[in-house]
Amino acid sequence: MNNKQLAFLGFALFSTPLAANALQYGDFTYSTAGGGVTITDYTGSSTNVDIPETIAGTPVTSIGDWSFASCTGMISVTIPVHVTGIGTAAFQECAGLASVTILGAVTDIGDFAFNSCSALTSFTIPDSVASIGNLAFNSCNSLLSLTVADANPSYSSTNGVLFNKELTTLIQYPGGKAGDYTIPGSVVSIWDNAFSFCYGLTRVAFPGSTSSIGSQAFKSCTNLMSFTVEESSESFSGAGGVIFDKGLTQLIQYPCGKAGSYTIPGSVTSIGDLAFYGCSGLTGVSIPASVTIIGNNAFAFCLGLTSVTIPEGVYWIKDYAFSFCSNLSSVFFKGYLPYIGMDVFYGCDNVTIYYQFGDASYWLGAFPDFPPVVLWNPAVEAGSASFGVHGNQFGFNIIGTAGIPVVVEASTNLTSGLWVPLQTGVLAGGSLSFSDPAWTNYPSRFYRINMP
Repeated sequence: MNNKQLAFLGFALFSTPLAANALQYGDFTYSTAGGGVTITDYTGSSTNVDIPETIAGTPVTSIGDWSFASCTGMISVTIPVHVTGIGTAAFQECAGLASVTILGAVTDIGDFAFNSCSALTSFTIPDSVASIGNLAFNSCNSLLSLTVADANPSYSSTNGVLFNKELTTLIQYPGGKAGDYTIPGSVVSIWDNAFSFCYGLTRVAFPGSTSSIGSQAFKSCTNLMSFTVEESSESFSGAGGVIFDKGLTQLIQYPCGKAGSYTIPGSVTSIGDLAFYGCSGLTGVSIPASVTIIGNNAFAFCLGLTSVTIPEGVYWIKDYAFSFCSNLSSVFFKGYLPYIGMDVFYGCDNVTIYYQFGDASYWLGAFPDFPPVVLWNPAVEAGSASFGVHGNQFGFNIIGTAGIPVVVEASTNLTSGLWVPLQTGVLAGGSLSFSDPAWTNYPSRFYRINMP
């Protein structure tokens, strides 16, 4: 996985710092400071690891940053009585780690501390813990419960879900917990990444009390089918099983277990960051003319998308918006080319961009690896001999940039707004012939050329 992919997944890239005054005790590298020992690295291969209580008569008080990261063969670890801190990413990606025993008074669990420990099924947070870092238990795909000691003054748990003490903030939903989930009525806010990578989650019901949903809260919940929101909510709407703001002007989160195509409501003006991230079953999306902003990573990793039409009102497409949509072959811009962020189409190796208005040179100049950009300029060759009735069929030639795709649509009533596609094709060699054998079946028939 390259650095850009890691940026989408929301994980920080770490580099292990060199420990000052590094010393060795068996398989443990350590340093000393302030009357305590910090474990800085583990080089052993034991499946059951007992971290020593003391080294050279000095108590072990801290598990250092990244000290056991990627120890995939470790199955269990016992953290001794004097340890108060578990550092950043200390046990990250210990894929075999199934059991963690904390004997003492740990007060701090760092960012990413047990991130991606895929064999971990349960974890008990002692009453001494006062701080749990971001993504500490994220992407633990077998984790069924996080249990907090009753006397803990900072945190609590209900049905295996981690909250703050007052049950007003939902911090972490266990990654292996499957099925439907109803958020307690006391919850006001959802932490960043609280449900991310919860592959077995199917439905989530929000209470009216919830007023804040953190960044990437439901990222890559690939079996999530729908959201519901109590009507009493003053902040959110669950219209059609999708999370919007109350006024239906921002699409916040689409349930990524839903397959097929989706039409965004005409009231929406912005598509939020990661709104469709990883929705691989999404095969098509209709973006209304009301939309002006498409957020960061909004459609990243939507593997089912093959074509997208960007309406003329969009003036800003943010970083990585369509990145890694590997089957995306065409993007049609109906209006002037908008401002775009970094690597909007990164990883879309077979996509072609079609535009009608504006100057594409600034895109190509700013982003050297930008996909092919083609002017979409079809026109009816009205003065040619092909224009008119021939063999009881009405027809005409379409000319324009060679290779551009077009669709010819027809309507019987211009005020109705109803247009029916009749023929889709490509201007091979810069032209395409169209004919309508059914034109005599209508008292009037109007034609237009459109983007597919």
